Amino acid sequence: MKTIFYIIITLIFLPLCAQEIKFLPIPNEIRLHEKIVISLEIPKKFKREYKLLQQYRFPDIPDLIKENTDFIESDQFYVISQYYRALEPGNYTLSVFRIPLKSQELVFNEKIVRVKSGKLNIRPTPKSLELQLAAPDLQFKIQASQQQVLQGQALQIQAALWIPYENTKEFSVIKINQQKVALLQKIKSQPCLVAESAAEDLQVDSLKLNGQSYRRWTLLNLVVFPLDSNRFSIPSFPFEIVCYEAAKTETGIERKAIRRVYEANGSTIKINKNTHGLAVGSFILQENLSTTKLKTGKSFALTLTFQGEGNFISLPAPTLSGSEILDIYPPSVSNGWQQNGSTLKGYKRFTYQITPKEPGEYKGQDFFTLVYFNQKTRSIDTLSPKIVFKIKGESLKNTYISTNHPDDFYSGVHSASNALEPLKKKDPLAIYANILILLMLLISAVIVIKK
Repeated sequence: MKTIFYIIITLIFLPLCAQEIKFLPIPNEIRLHEKIVISLEIPKKFKREYKLLQQYRFPDIPDLIKENTDFIESDQFYVISQYYRALEPGNYTLSVFRIPLKSQELVFNEKIVRVKSGKLNIRPTPKSLELQLAAPDLQFKIQASQQQVLQGQALQIQAALWIPYENTKEFSVIKINQQKVALLQKIKSQPCLVAESAAEDLQVDSLKLNGQSYRRWTLLNLVVFPLDSNRFSIPSFPFEIVCYEAAKTETGIERKAIRRVYEANGSTIKINKNTHGLAVGSFILQENLSTTKLKTGKSFALTLTFQGEGNFISLPAPTLSGSEILDIYPPSVSNGWQQNGSTLKGYKRFTYQITPKEPGEYKGQDFFTLVYFNQKTRSIDTLSPKIVFKIKGESLKNTYISTNHPDDFYSGVHSASNALEPLKKKDPLAIYANILILLMLLISAVIVIKK
């Protein structure tokens, strides 16, 4: 009975499901000569929606050329198909988009299509069509966060397309990675440190400038630290996109791709000389001991973490003060940061293995000091740990120190004698044996003579 019930329910609701407007499946893999096709299947009863969807502008997808849009009518359905062409093999992401309708909201879920190698096939445009060039009203800008910085101070550089909201003309951004690498190489060709970040796709946001609203497509957004004491140049750069000559037909829209270059103007940033040669930023210090029970001869770990924003790349290890009280080994270093607007925000961590040699109470600031240029106060600043080492035990100044430092090779170095010794020592037993043998030979010689 249950089986019959499910069959009846399926027969009732299946036709209803089939009567919805929907996106047709897209294959996971295609060859280079094939097209990526986003298709909408529209039942005949949604004729009004079909007319509206014919006016819909399918999304511009990075690194894909938008080709023809086809309108097809069959006995039961209307089908609207948008064709895209890849320029080279690779993985292409079709992002989520929505189409609001009166009857329902259509949602296209993200899809990744792998385009495998093959022969590139460009669809010819019918010669009888009179195509009109629709060049979009765009600006390509490369901007710096400041026009004047201190040598070694963070400087944000952003390269982006600015698209007025009023723009209704289609275009495609192509060769994104190649153009991004070329621009990055131009920036790196100057004396500077660059805070590399994970590669990201085009970032899209909205903003308003001088009363006009824009969509901003960010190609590159990074932080650099100029090292030259004179100036730093924001390079000019030609950014290539594809716009379209288009014409409407009875069965759809025909397009012809036209490559166009938008040039960004360069500029010069004034660099004030950092006469002290210090790392620039705004930092705080956090400190941590692996144990509070400190004893002579037993090693412990001290971790110094510098947090804040600034030039973590050039931030050095704290300066160590020489001492016969502590054996301080070179630190292990770890760091992590992320771009925070026009600077870097994160941390740099130094972990020291320390072996005490003398009991007593000692201030950490007497052993560790970091000097840097504070970009907020515009002055030289110093950070030192506030921790106090409270060490118990006996003085081991002239005795062997039993250490649990990971490198046991050096554990006996304090007790080993440093007195020079000859490579070959005279063994007393060997001397006595040689004398005995000599006496025996003399006695034997005397006996032989007397005979």
